[in-house]
Amino acid sequence: MGILSINSLAQAEELESTGFSHKQAKLLLEIIAMNTTVNYANLTTKQDLALAQAVLKQDIADVRTELKQDIADLRTELKQDIADLRTELKQDIADLRTEFKQDIADIKQELSDFKIEFFRVTNYLDKKILQMTIALGAVMVASTSIISALIVLK
Repeated sequence: MGILSINSLAQAEELESTGFSHKQAKLLLEIIAMNTTVNYANLTTKQDLALAQAVLKQDIADVRTELKQDIADLRTELKQDIADLRTELKQDIADLRTEFKQDIADIKQELSDFKIEFFRVTNYLDKKILQMTIALGAVMVASTSIISALIVLK
């Protein structure tokens, strides 16, 4: 531990020459010496600063490297998430297409079944109309015959 030294004899003589007594000059120099005592062990040297600067540069370089790696990892993870999402969306679209195709096929089948039923009912009604027409014709013939017979009998 080094202590800053003061040439107290020369300073005391200078103080005494300006009007201080020997006792006052000695006391003043002791107070100054007590307040200017420097502990060199606690002072930072240029080497200490250079070492600290080198450590800080290394720390910054390490953080930069870690950040680059973190960014690269996140980029890779994000790309994988996007790829997974694309695959999932493609599968969902394919599933919807399959569902729509099945729904369309079901509707076509129902429409076909409806057409068949419609034609069956139409044929049934056509037959009934024909039967009623024949029956009506028979009733008309019978009525005409009865009316003719009634006219002849009169």
